[in-house]
Amino acid sequence: MSVQEPSNSIATQERISKIICCYGMLESAHDKSSLKEHVLTGTKIPSEVQEIFSKDKVAELTGRWGDPEWGSPIQYQHAAVTLIDGRLIEFEVFNLAIMLFSTEDERVKRIFRFMGRLERAIKKKD
Repeated sequence: MSVQEPSNSIATQERISKIICCYGMLESAHDKSSLKEHVLTGTKIPSEVQEIFSKDKVAELTGRWGDPEWGSPIQYQHAAVTLIDGRLIEFEVFNLAIMLFSTEDERVKRIFRFMGRLERAIKKKD
């Protein structure tokens, strides 16, 4: 009987096919029109973004995080991640930096790691 080594590959159901995101500073939580929308698809999605998405189980983090009332201007991040199985994982984050300092919630740290990698990948691409 042979022992199979663990695979480093990302599970098929967690593979990303497309990411649409925007981020930046806002004067009002209702006016996001000033933010540039970034789209990454297929092979344009860096492996480190795919890996942190899977490792940190970002698919569990859907919803709205933070509070736009916590600061002015408002730090804003939004990501809509489509998986190859068609599921849409979407989250909206207000004032992530303030959340990091005011909570020990591991979910906030996972969002921070994912969005950080995603933003770095976008900056390299642009």
